[in-house]
Amino acid sequence: MPIEMVFNELSLQNAPDIYQARKWMSTLIETIKAATSQKISRVLRTKDDIFDMNLAENYPLRRWLNDNEVDIEARRYIKSITCKVPLWNGLSDICDELLTKEFSYRGYTAHGLGVAHMLDYLAISLLSEECWDYDSLTLIASLLTNDSEIEEYEADVNHASQARHLEKHSGWIVDHLKSDLLNGVVLWERRNELFPLIVFCDSVAEQIKNIPNIMINHVFGNLLELDNYCKEWKDGAFDPSKLRNVVPESQETLERYSDERTFLCPDGQTRIFSWHSRHLPNAWRIYFEPITETRKFII
Repeated sequence: MPIEMVFNELSLQNAPDIYQARKWMSTLIETIKAATSQKISRVLRTKDDIFDMNLAENYPLRRWLNDNEVDIEARRYIKSITCKVPLWNGLSDICDELLTKEFSYRGYTAHGLGVAHMLDYLAISLLSEECWDYDSLTLIASLLTNDSEIEEYEADVNHASQARHLEKHSGWIVDHLKSDLLNGVVLWERRNELFPLIVFCDSVAEQIKNIPNIMINHVFGNLLELDNYCKEWKDGAFDPSKLRNVVPESQETLERYSDERTFLCPDGQTRIFSWHSRHLPNAWRIYFEPITETRKFII
């Protein structure tokens, strides 16, 4: 699935005057063009009401689009990349998940940033405040669990509000381009090439081959993170603090559901898998077992 851009509606605030608003929009266009020059899809997802939100007092984005003092090509460019692409259009799986999750930034509900995180897209902001002058943002995600309890965790999102921020995303974009060539079947066939330090149980073959397209980037990214950990794992025990959103199962869960987490591994041993990556879309989990002797993971 190609990388798209998602507009951060929290960055759309009142500028001191129309002239500053126009400068913000110029910087935004430069940022978007820098993104698309690196093969990010020429799509900017926005909230449905984005054109009615103010750039400055009595100066909504809709007025900027019709402002004859703004370069006509700039206005056409923004129209062309936002036309008929609302935030949720074609994202039914994400809409369902947003019923159980809420994302916030600095205490404010962050719809666009949350969608960018869940789909591993690039969040785009107006440079309206210093807090948006970063290539990565950390959100607080609140998840409604099956026990009707609220669980919070940190969620990172790749971000840009200036063209220079794209320099930090080149590696991520290349990895995405690689994953765009994949479907579940190809991912399984190329697993040893893509993740040389990860060993896969035969029992996961059909699961990987049948991964929904919307999950490919997430699964690819998590497996790549595990493989990269192994590249740096020179000695000592497994250190989960070096990986994001990785936890073991609780003892209670292992006692109740150990059969569902017991797998025959390629080395002939049967193991109970406890460590897992969590907070993937659609409540997916990637279970793995660290093998200290070989400094590899078994999936």
